Amino acid sequence: VVLALLNAGVEPDHPKLKNSLNYLRRIEPKKIYEASLQVMVFVAASPKRDLARIQRLCEALQDAQHKDGGWSYDLKPFGSTDQSNSQ
Repeated sequence: VVLALLNAGVEPDHPKLKNSLNYLRRIEPKKIYEASLQVMVFVAASPKRDLARIQRLCEALQDAQHKDGGWSYDLKPFGSTDQSNSQ
């Protein structure tokens, strides 16, 4: 929802979005979807403020990539690749 609102032009300093961004900053993602969406949200909202978080999440996504080039659901490269996570 946060990414959709940002893409629709709602400013990151809107009170509801500020609250949502602060919430997301407190969450450590464990799944590929969570990490990739957080990267997109923070890049769209506040790339300078959240640069260290963005870099850390991107490294986690790279580390989670399987040898065949895809990803599974977890931020650990085990299990089989799932195409829905590799788009």
